[in-house]
Amino acid sequence: RYTGGTTEVINLGSYNYLGFSHENGPCADAASAAIDKHGIAVGSSRHEIGNHSEQRELEECIARYLGVESAITFPMGFGTNSMNIGSLVDKNSLILSDSLNHASLCLGSRMSGAKVKVFKHNDPNNCEKQLREAFCQTNPNTGKPYNKGVDHRGGIYSMEGTIVNLPQFIKIKKKYGAYLFLDEAHSVGALGPTGKGVVEYWGCDPRDVDIMMGTLTKSFAGAGGYIGGTERTIRHIRATCVGACYGTVMSPPVIAQVGAAMRIMQGEDGTRIGITKAEQLLRNTRYFRARLKQMGFIIYGHMDSPVVPLMLFYITKAVCFGRETLSRGVGIVSVAFPATPLTKARARFCVSADHTKDQLDRVLEVCSEVGDITGTKFCKADSNPIPVFY
Repeated sequence: RYTGGTTEVINLGSYNYLGFSHENGPCADAASAAIDKHGIAVGSSRHEIGNHSEQRELEECIARYLGVESAITFPMGFGTNSMNIGSLVDKNSLILSDSLNHASLCLGSRMSGAKVKVFKHNDPNNCEKQLREAFCQTNPNTGKPYNKGVDHRGGIYSMEGTIVNLPQFIKIKKKYGAYLFLDEAHSVGALGPTGKGVVEYWGCDPRDVDIMMGTLTKSFAGAGGYIGGTERTIRHIRATCVGACYGTVMSPPVIAQVGAAMRIMQGEDGTRIGITKAEQLLRNTRYFRARLKQMGFIIYGHMDSPVVPLMLFYITKAVCFGRETLSRGVGIVSVAFPATPLTKARARFCVSADHTKDQLDRVLEVCSEVGDITGTKFCKADSNPIPVFY
């Protein structure tokens, strides 16, 4: 019910992983200066008069950040997946899709006309089995052999908090001559010693990932998405995808916001702020996850994932948990069917580098109190917790 009032809360519901969404500071100053210089919109597609100089500079910055040859940006993260997959595959292609892939990947895959096979979440063995069986057969849609196989998967899964087993999927991709499409919507900026995502987190070579997709909405506190890869691949996308041909370009102040944040993370501003933010986010994440487990909550996902699902299982408990935490000054996201299976409702926390230890301790105190009220401490409190150094 909308009350018309305002409530001040500790926000653990947003994707502001690196804490760049401030109303002042270098990013806000860059956005403000871009409005003064370029206005708030270009009002055209890339193929007409919208190939803005600031946009080209941002794409070069993204390519440096990812360690790839080239990159292209789009004004909407969801559209980056849903509009572009059709330019990479066709009805003669095979897509291997993780069972928990985001709706944008699922939509783009269906619209492409390719044959889609779903494998168990983050399971390299099941993925390899599906790929091997498919390549031994013909495409049931065309009666011909598949011309290519593409593995679509995420970096961090936004409802599970799991981190992709990237080295194993790269190994499978090389073994069968397939292509790897990596969706880093939640992992770019949030993982790795300098926030460059799961490729840096696992110490892999960016050249082993054919399509590096990510959003600019979360860690970089802007809007839109990008695709990075070889120069040849990006030229093909520029020429053939509907997003580049018909969609308008990003707004200049958003470009400035994202560019300033990304240059800070690369240390191009001459400071260590980027490294400090990445380290602080990891410290906050491990501390918060370990303390929730100590209290007896069931927590999904990997220890280094800033997406923290707290399992409540019952829809009614999820609704109650969200309302009770809000009444105590903590903003979280309560998630239930159809976003999750019917019996796996949960509360989801998103940890930020900007959260202080005092704020996290207050949130933990509230969670413990509400957990007792709702009866959702399903595990015995851990008397031998994982050591956490804050």
